[in-house]
Amino acid sequence: MNKKAQGLSLHVIIIAVLAILVLVLLMYILTDGFTKFVKTTSCEGLGNTCADSCAELEGTYTVDTGNSGTDGGCEADQVCCVKVG
Repeated sequence: MNKKAQGLSLHVIIIAVLAILVLVLLMYILTDGFTKFVKTTSCEGLGNTCADSCAELEGTYTVDTGNSGTDGGCEADQVCCVKVG
């Protein structure tokens, strides 16, 4: 029995599985799946509110600096306000 031939077959299977995973990931990104993911992790996607100032909103809010501005899906001059309580 030639063990080298079996090892080559196993390597081909592993490479094929990895190639399929890469193709599925590319299809997900290219079919707007990645955009949906980004929207759900944005300020409003997390259930928070974009505003010019958190002080102008009713209730008690704090600023989420990580999701403020365009990085968080708000306008450039807006902040992401998180309701406290």
